[in-house]
Amino acid sequence: MQDGDGNNTDSSGLSSLYTDAASQTLTETQAAANAQLTINGISVERSSNEISDLVDGLTFSLKSADPSKTVTVSSSKDFGGIKNKLESFVKSYNALIDTLKEQTAYNAATKEGGTLLGDSTVSRIGLNLSRMIYETVDGIDSSVNSLSKLGIKVDESGHLSLDSEKLTNAMESHPEDVATFFTSDETGNEGIAVRLDKMLDGYLKSSTGILSAKTDGLQKSIDKIEDQIERINDRLAKREENLRHQFDTLEDLLAQFQQTSGQLDQQLLAIKNLNSQISKSRG
Repeated sequence: MQDGDGNNTDSSGLSSLYTDAASQTLTETQAAANAQLTINGISVERSSNEISDLVDGLTFSLKSADPSKTVTVSSSKDFGGIKNKLESFVKSYNALIDTLKEQTAYNAATKEGGTLLGDSTVSRIGLNLSRMIYETVDGIDSSVNSLSKLGIKVDESGHLSLDSEKLTNAMESHPEDVATFFTSDETGNEGIAVRLDKMLDGYLKSSTGILSAKTDGLQKSIDKIEDQIERINDRLAKREENLRHQFDTLEDLLAQFQQTSGQLDQQLLAIKNLNSQISKSRG
């Protein structure tokens, strides 16, 4: 151990920790030991003061030892994360419903329809989403086996709302069943979140999704139409060039005819004058 004042054998600085500064020896005042505690009458010993393997989801941080004092620890499940996710789902769902309605609406006054009016794919998306809101999951308590029983309501316009109190009550009374309702991966009896994810993948997946395929198909149609427009424009340009050439040729012919007509007029006048002179000479 090096003393900060440069003298390792005096009685100041770190040297003061030595039992004998001259011989630089230390005396152990307390032997190192594992952390020891008793939980519900069961003695536990660990090498660290941070203990996380006794109760699932809980970590005990031991600060100081006081065998005469009993510490009561209570815990409750935090459902805030689930609630926030469901609130986000409700918000996103309602936004999607509004978009679908806007894009498929028909205005009788202006006789104009939305961009996606009559599109079967869009109609199918809306129908599948509304059906899923009412679906159930087997094998769990009937009091929590649908979104409506978890506090998610559907109004007349198709929008969702979340009853936070009803959701909390359901999670407190049947937490495992609520988790299963959303996340079950049992084939043929998947949780609602799993079903929704699969359904959306069926529409949105870049390689095989219905919307992706439809987008690709529309883009190919657009490309084809643009090619047709380009070919038509090329034909029109050539037609215009031919017509201009014909027009220029006709103008040249017209100029020649006008010149010939002028010459004929001059010749006819000359003949007329000649006839007039002949008539006079005979008279």
